[in-house]
Amino acid sequence: MSQKASRDRRLACIYPDLYQNPMVIDQHLYATSMFSGVSLFDISDPMALSLHSNYDQSVLEFASASAVSQNKAVVGGGLFFEINNSGFSLNILNVELSADPVLLSQLAISYQPQDIAIKDDVVFVLGSENDLDTYRISSTNELSELGSLVVPTDNFPLEIILSGQYGYLSQTGGLISVLDISDPSSPFEILSIDAQGAIADIHLSDNLMFIAGQAGNIQVLDVENPEVPEFVGNFHTSSKARAITVLNNKVFIATMDEVLISELPVESVP
Repeated sequence: MSQKASRDRRLACIYPDLYQNPMVIDQHLYATSMFSGVSLFDISDPMALSLHSNYDQSVLEFASASAVSQNKAVVGGGLFFEINNSGFSLNILNVELSADPVLLSQLAISYQPQDIAIKDDVVFVLGSENDLDTYRISSTNELSELGSLVVPTDNFPLEIILSGQYGYLSQTGGLISVLDISDPSSPFEILSIDAQGAIADIHLSDNLMFIAGQAGNIQVLDVENPEVPEFVGNFHTSSKARAITVLNNKVFIATMDEVLISELPVESVP
């Protein structure tokens, strides 16, 4: 992970209840908000983050999920007055000029996106009912439906992470579904991992998955073979965890009170 990418978690720690799904694009950080849609922050000086602007609120009054790939960002959100009429949408933005995003296309959907991930020209959208829908981005930047998967569970979906032909769908109640996404039109669940406690965040670094439990239990999972995952380490924080990421062989954990740093490799983690 680059130094730039590490800043997104820092903003999430500063404004955890206002901004979500931060994305670093050149000298700007895009953060979604249920109150102001998509906000653009100037991060040219990472020690003095400043609000640059809010994206056109006639298009997105609120936003709940986003992802970026190359010069395109996909944002899920909508307009407040249309919520009762399923006024949610997926929006493709051209972010080549990060300070001036341009709407390329918009697709109306019937649910609020919880998380979004992009792999090549396929968009994976996680809904609030543990439904995972896939869409293809055409050469003209239009979205078309590919397939869907509903994971049977009573837990609330948290996020979807993609790696090769596999996807990892985490749920707040403590389960992580390992998915086969080799055919994005027909994803399916391979197995379910019990993280033994409510999940706050997960992060994948090479073949290691770091699972931050809401109660402060940090677990490390070896997913070199995603179909036979193995827990290889764990440690605890003094307060509830909010987010976790890895940079330069260090694990950064944002808790309710502080940011903790732990060294890798896993064998040295107490």
